[in-house]
Amino acid sequence: MIKLVTFLKRRDGLTRPGFEARWRDVHAPMAAIFPGLRGYMLSFPVLPEAEEPSADGVAQLWFDSAEACQASYASEIGRSGSKDAASNLRRRQHLFASEDWIRSPKSLAGFPWKLLVAAKRRAALGRADFVAAWDEAARRVATRMAPDAPSRVCSDRRGKILNSSPDGVLGLIDAEPVHDGLFEVWAADPRTLAELAGRMAEPPEELAALGSDFEILPLREHVIVMPQATAYGVA
Repeated sequence: MIKLVTFLKRRDGLTRPGFEARWRDVHAPMAAIFPGLRGYMLSFPVLPEAEEPSADGVAQLWFDSAEACQASYASEIGRSGSKDAASNLRRRQHLFASEDWIRSPKSLAGFPWKLLVAAKRRAALGRADFVAAWDEAARRVATRMAPDAPSRVCSDRRGKILNSSPDGVLGLIDAEPVHDGLFEVWAADPRTLAELAGRMAEPPEELAALGSDFEILPLREHVIVMPQATAYGVA
């Protein structure tokens, strides 16, 4: 399977609470019926309302492959969902991520909070070299941060971009994704999430040596379409 990760920023004129309610109650049901969808998680930042996050939401959608995902977005249902998304966003940036558990839970049901750390690889690093180095470094960092918590490392191994335009001929694009690597660490309560976020206030040197333009988001996850066991935890 492949995971499509999309970073969302609301359009001007929408409040964060208004955006979250609309995305969860109006847009999410549109995306939940995309052809070939294998799972859908929607996350919103856990931050004071006065603090403006880099992204107002992060959507994760699982498909059998990047090609299956592109075909889904090129369908009539996919184009309709993309049109609705575009009308309510000023940021909508995608990446395709392959996933590997660092520590897999029996289920994530008891861990609704998550710290997401994403980075763009440095220009001097080729994709394959970055992926190998990121996998090792992220595992070390996640293990130091929360040795007993569920955690996962992800990377974009192909550099293909989803074409999510609502119009025209839609096919995968050879282009740079918004981020090349990310890792996720889950928490059972908001206090633990805040502690994790505090530990990542400055990216560790071993990550900073590989990436730039870090995006660090404390999130609350919502299940829209239950992912398969390999994505949601191993029973």
